[in-house]
Amino acid sequence: MQPKIIKRDRLFITGLTGEASKTGEVWSNFDNQFNNAPFPKSDENGYEIRFWSKEKEGNDVHVGFSTETGQQIDSFTSLALPATEYAVFDVLVAKGYDSDNRGSSRFSVYSFP
Repeated sequence: MQPKIIKRDRLFITGLTGEASKTGEVWSNFDNQFNNAPFPKSDENGYEIRFWSKEKEGNDVHVGFSTETGQQIDSFTSLALPATEYAVFDVLVAKGYDSDNRGSSRFSVYSFP
């Protein structure tokens, strides 16, 4: 799996954070919450950001949509990512949520078209 490398201005991802081992569940919780309390999106992609830490057992994932500002929205968390180059993967979940994760595990930002 080869990523697309893109340059992005500062990026705000508004969504939910949870355990990376339960990524599908985190997405489901986000979808339900967003359907009950939608907010304006800056594009039509979904984003997934993974966090690895040597100090913590297990990893975290933040899932959500891009927003124009980092303004906090009730019940959601907004993360600000710096302007830089990002590795972007088109992830297909037809074989289960974790089926494409192995090939992209060394990168940190995913885009779901």
